[in-house]
Amino acid sequence: MEQAAVIEQVLACANSIARTNFSMGPGEDIPLEEFHLDSLSLFAFLVEVEKTFGIDFDEALLNIDNLPTIRTTAAFISSRLDGAAPRP
Repeated sequence: MEQAAVIEQVLACANSIARTNFSMGPGEDIPLEEFHLDSLSLFAFLVEVEKTFGIDFDEALLNIDNLPTIRTTAAFISSRLDGAAPRP
């Protein structure tokens, strides 16, 4: 999957959970803190991302400091998609 598509889908997941309508242009990024995710909504965001991409997040990533922006989250997902076996 192309990086731009991953970024777009991560942004859509964040917007869905936070009930926002942020958009990003090429080269732009949005810190996840801009979505005002508390611990429950951050968990919901990660679950939504897991379902969207068919990957599992390590428990260590369940902290907004480990995935600070839309682009860093998308880069992490891309690395998992490149080397991960499909989830059952």
